[in-house]
Amino acid sequence: MIDISVLFKGVYSFTALFIIIFSSSFVIIPGMTVLITSYASFSSNIYGLLTIIFIVFFASLVGDILTYLLARRFSKDVKIHLGRFRWYNKHEKKTYTLLKKYEFIFVFFSRFLFSGACTIVNYLSGFEKLNFKKFAVAVFLGELVYSAGYALIGYVFKDTWMYLLTSIQYGLLSVVLLVIVSYLFYKIAKYYGNKN
Repeated sequence: MIDISVLFKGVYSFTALFIIIFSSSFVIIPGMTVLITSYASFSSNIYGLLTIIFIVFFASLVGDILTYLLARRFSKDVKIHLGRFRWYNKHEKKTYTLLKKYEFIFVFFSRFLFSGACTIVNYLSGFEKLNFKKFAVAVFLGELVYSAGYALIGYVFKDTWMYLLTSIQYGLLSVVLLVIVSYLFYKIAKYYGNKN
């Protein structure tokens, strides 16, 4: 029987981790938080943990910025193709206004709040040519929270990290849904209050 811990040790393992994390900036790869947490759970000392945090942080940062720059570079061509779709023309201005208004918050929280959201936000930020400096700062801080947070969960809670990770993700999702529902109720109440 193969010892699974062998997969998480050595230079090849760190190279594979870098490639997977880097690629997740361009393509949505499910289970990234689980991967990072599981890698960290096999760290036997603080140096191994710091190495994982650095690899995840650096790969994410470089990947996110490259995705943004590529999307920005080809935004004109992509928008021509997207312009053929009615749903895009209908919502493009609204999306841009929303992104512009909440740019930093949107980019920052997309790094770690929702799995896969950062990939979409990278492309949207580039297509809409949002401010690069704000984008870069939000990515830097967000990826720092993402890489250190999930790696620390795996390292500190070696035996129970899967349960803890699931609880945190459900908790964050519940908070976001609560905020959205509260906002919708507020808007509905305001609308009907103005009608009377």
